[in-house]
Amino acid sequence: MSSYYRATLTPLLVAENPGPKRYDYSGDPERQKLEEFLESKRPPESFSRFRSWFACDTPSNSARYLEAELRLNAAMIGDAKLYAIEFETFSRQPMILVNAIRNSVAIDDITTAEMLAREYWKSTTDWKFWEYTAPEIRVVEEVRWPDNMQLSIALMTYQGDDKRLTQMLGER
Repeated sequence: MSSYYRATLTPLLVAENPGPKRYDYSGDPERQKLEEFLESKRPPESFSRFRSWFACDTPSNSARYLEAELRLNAAMIGDAKLYAIEFETFSRQPMILVNAIRNSVAIDDITTAEMLAREYWKSTTDWKFWEYTAPEIRVVEEVRWPDNMQLSIALMTYQGDDKRLTQMLGER
């Protein structure tokens, strides 16, 4: 079983399965609309984003994701934790597509949103920055937060996917 990584502001207990995860986006109507759209396009073999734990395949990708998602400042990073985790089953999706789908849904460009959702759930492009969704996880250990060089490499990986996305959208 491979290790994956989850960065969080919420401490987890090592050697524990924290149980099922549930997300409620009702306080953020734009995010709720995105998640409902993605859920409506999800194939049965993939795991729901509403009921999954999210992880990345490298510590730096996971840390970079949390920093970007929460727009962490230096003080908040001190509270962040990074864990190696394992899971039995998972689905894997390209992270770069989430905001592109969100933007398309927000402006009612459903044609683009549907095309991106198909790619999100059943990728055909060689993406590099993945998010993994799993219904349950086991926390293996707490790991050291990546240094600035590792975070820069993660950012460049994400930016490479952004270039692939721009090319994909330009080819339509």
